[in-house]
Amino acid sequence: MTLEISTVAESLMDYGLSRKEAEVYVCAASYGPCKASDIVGTLSMPRTEVYRVISGLQKIGMLEVIIGRPAKFVATPFDTAIDMLIQIHRRKMSLLESRKPELLEKWKTLEITSPSKEVKERFQILEGLGALYSKALEIVSKADYEVCLIGSERDLARADHEDVVELLGKLGVRKISTRILTEASERTREMLKGTNIQVKYTSVTAPIFPYFIIADSSELLLFIKSSKTSGMESALWTNSETLLQTMRGLFDELWKVAKPFLIC
Repeated sequence: MTLEISTVAESLMDYGLSRKEAEVYVCAASYGPCKASDIVGTLSMPRTEVYRVISGLQKIGMLEVIIGRPAKFVATPFDTAIDMLIQIHRRKMSLLESRKPELLEKWKTLEITSPSKEVKERFQILEGLGALYSKALEIVSKADYEVCLIGSERDLARADHEDVVELLGKLGVRKISTRILTEASERTREMLKGTNIQVKYTSVTAPIFPYFIIADSSELLLFIKSSKTSGMESALWTNSETLLQTMRGLFDELWKVAKPFLIC
């Protein structure tokens, strides 16, 4: 798979596609009308998996089929595909919001036992962009005095797309200290422009750049970066004092040697 295809595919993942879906779409778009075997050969993906992904992309309107022997597939124009993905997210959010009152009423009818106060340290593994960034928005919105975020330019772009950066920018109104440690680039500057967030940049290289959020030194959301080229995004949430101290110590040490990044 070429570097260009891989780069565009990673960007499409910001819009909710899995890595395999993004790669198959970009591959089909780069070929023009193409056979499934063309995609199999380019991506080195099992044929059955390619057909499964193609079927899913057809269902959301990102691929069309040309009937023939063999069948060929045509990618929806890129700008149209992006608009479609945005609309899918909007419809999902609208549906979830409309169902909230009903769900709350059902919840009230259940006899839920409150968690034991003796349980101090908790851990939770989250998978999928929706779960990851819902948790990120939750812990940031609950912060009382401080939020620290460290991540690469790409990590920050994902957080910006999921409205986390916007929420961080509003914390100053509540006099909550907000610090971001990231990479220096024009894209980073554009994302953070107009906010009152303290920003520094470091020389840590992107492939090993850690990505986590700490709120009030009481909650940690650690994004798990896999070396695999496919798979669902995941993260660890915890209130473990030991892990919080370790990651906060890492953040503070990197912050000390980092350089201010002017975003005005």
